[in-house]
Amino acid sequence: MKPCSTLNSDLSENVAYNNPSFQVYARRGLLSSYPNYSAMSHWHDDLEFIVILDGSMTYNVNGELIELTKGNGIFVNSRNLHYGFSEVHNQCDFLCVLLHPSLLHVTDDFYSRYVEHILYDKNHPYMLLNSDISWQSHCLALIADIYQNIEKELAPFMIMRHFLEIFEYLFSYVSPDTPIDSTSTSDLTPLKSMLRYIQGNYQNKITLVEIANSGSCCKSKCAAFFKKYLKESPITYLTRYRLSQSLNYLNATDKTVTEIAYDCGFGGASYYCEIFNKYYGMTPLEYRRKQQLSSAYK
Repeated sequence: MKPCSTLNSDLSENVAYNNPSFQVYARRGLLSSYPNYSAMSHWHDDLEFIVILDGSMTYNVNGELIELTKGNGIFVNSRNLHYGFSEVHNQCDFLCVLLHPSLLHVTDDFYSRYVEHILYDKNHPYMLLNSDISWQSHCLALIADIYQNIEKELAPFMIMRHFLEIFEYLFSYVSPDTPIDSTSTSDLTPLKSMLRYIQGNYQNKITLVEIANSGSCCKSKCAAFFKKYLKESPITYLTRYRLSQSLNYLNATDKTVTEIAYDCGFGGASYYCEIFNKYYGMTPLEYRRKQQLSSAYK
């Protein structure tokens, strides 16, 4: 599966856009392609839109769980922690489209007056898109159209039209008057610092104390943040992140399983294979062969 991103210096996602010169990313994905049917929690400047084509999944936005079902979707605002998953391993076929807000920087005045109104609205980290509501259904159709036509030569013109129309709806229907939960927003700062530390040091041995220190908190507070917002322990997050990074090595290099295990911070090949099989239901070599066969038939 095509990776969504690498990391910026602050370890937010640096999205690997379909066309590097035009900041739009669109792909179709299956939840089963992620370890244990769960993506990694992440954040980026881009606005994210998910459309559920079939099945269902739970979406976590800053610790709040939202159920997404067939035909519906979600808009996730800029720089909010989010990921999709299924605890019961339900399959989900979905579209993911990322649109960078700089595409709407027509003029400084326009951007300040209309775009930043949405981007910096901490009251609305996300918005459900319900196909039973006319304007939201139209937004879902526009997102699907972006995905279906992303490779066409004149796609940027169509995407800009669609993005402006979607943003007009968001601007019209998002109210900035809801009180802000200041406790939740302040919690995200140390949590992001701890995620940055994990993502920047996953190749090395990392302890819970080191993770907690990176967020300027104690071990119990660290564990509480991860439990509240990511629904897992810091060590589980670290393990899943290491696994996700190992996929890049399996897909893009000829390194041995032992080399990959050490490169991704696992203590050895045996433990790596055990954990990999637990999350993926196959060995790393079986996964590599499966990906190679899949690529050969494309």
